[in-house]
Amino acid sequence: MEYEKAYSCIEKNEKKFAKSIDIEMDFSESIPAYCDDVFRIVKCNSHSFINSVSISDNEILIFGKTEIMLTYYNENSCLCYADFDEEFQKNIPADNFTDYAFAKADISDKYTNFRIINQRRIDVHTSSVLSLTVYDKTKYPCLNACDNSKLNKQNIKSADIIASNISKIEFDEEFSLPADSQPVKRIISADCSASLIETKIIKDKALVKVDAEVRLLYTVGDDSESIQSVSNSFNLSKIIEQSSIEEGDISICNVSVGTIYNKSKASSGDKLDTIEVFGEIEINTIFIRETEKEYITDGYIPKRSSECSYSELKIISNGREESENKVSQIPVELSDEIKGIKDVGVNLSSPVVRNRKLVSKADITIIYDSENDSLKAMSTSAEIEYDLKGFDNAVCAASLKSVDYTISGDKGVNLRLNTDMTGYFYNEESVQLLSDIIEGEEQKEVPSLTICFAKQNDSVWNIAKSFSSDEEMIMKENNLQKDIIEKDSILIIPRV
Repeated sequence: MEYEKAYSCIEKNEKKFAKSIDIEMDFSESIPAYCDDVFRIVKCNSHSFINSVSISDNEILIFGKTEIMLTYYNENSCLCYADFDEEFQKNIPADNFTDYAFAKADISDKYTNFRIINQRRIDVHTSSVLSLTVYDKTKYPCLNACDNSKLNKQNIKSADIIASNISKIEFDEEFSLPADSQPVKRIISADCSASLIETKIIKDKALVKVDAEVRLLYTVGDDSESIQSVSNSFNLSKIIEQSSIEEGDISICNVSVGTIYNKSKASSGDKLDTIEVFGEIEINTIFIRETEKEYITDGYIPKRSSECSYSELKIISNGREESENKVSQIPVELSDEIKGIKDVGVNLSSPVVRNRKLVSKADITIIYDSENDSLKAMSTSAEIEYDLKGFDNAVCAASLKSVDYTISGDKGVNLRLNTDMTGYFYNEESVQLLSDIIEGEEQKEVPSLTICFAKQNDSVWNIAKSFSSDEEMIMKENNLQKDIIEKDSILIIPRV
């Protein structure tokens, strides 16, 4: 006997590929013609960021940029500054992905080394870690209907990673020095930090608001090479275009600094009392959608033997948005005795799951006056841990809210980092889907009533299936309120 059936196909985005890749890059930089010769380098820092990531022709194509920032003394012991931009590309083989595949990429700096070749050229080596995750659609064929069958339907809540987006917010800000400040002789260091304020999502668009702060060190126009500092904060916003997102979706935005440039200007006369800073803030966003759908997980045909086939649907379950504010105390031992701190720069990487913890790396650079009145800099790093809150995994972003410090000895500095972590926390599990039922022979006559010795936590559905009965009839016959047996019981099994 042929039973009429109906089939469908469930599509879910799944994580197909996740790995960390070490990236080593070497650059040879020539000092710009308008800059003085290099006599001694105080600080050589770099940071890398991703401009775009795409999948094409069985390759993951990653394009990014590295900014190198140099503070140095010239032969007259005057402080100078130069910066350089270098683009990079990384191609990673990626087979068997569909046209729906997309990738999320983050990069974290490890260290920067340099070597002075001559007074006009330095070689720079950078080391970074690229974290790459690829998502793609997976199709699960399943049975939708079958004549004269009993199908077990369950409503299951889950979430999908639906899209990834990398955008940038360009800025160009101008501000004046405080009224009692001396004019700028040279800008010798520039740093920027940014943090997320809020996001709002409508169909195919997301509004992102960001708070940014730039900090600069500069020398003033006297012979002492005295160093002053200035900072300026401003807000930025950007509408991100992303097809397939809609109101109610969840976004996790990682905000980081891209390039930053600066120049001093005269507001009137010939005094350089105005600073212009321009550059870009990188916005790396993952979009998540929560849904509740009905799935058919099992089935049988009453009065007939039947054979079921199944597939395993991988889902993100029990997900929820979480946030955590944390104040971290980080001791740093400098290489020279400290006369005064000029600037503390901190860059946070996106948190990753490690040993049931969320770990974010803080890259720290301290610029300070040493005891012999020479400007020095030291770079180090520390890890900041956040609670995974009992979940299996999370998609997260971290931002720096504030930094302060105390000098704890001749060479010691205690940093106090105030950071925010936001993320979507979830578990990973598999759901059994019914793919098909193959009907067998008709069963022989059975009694109209059968007795079953049910154990605690037995499923009424499984009992009904094993006796070729009906779940609702069993619950009604035995006055059961739940579909799970609460204690060892003797059940009456009616015949269908």
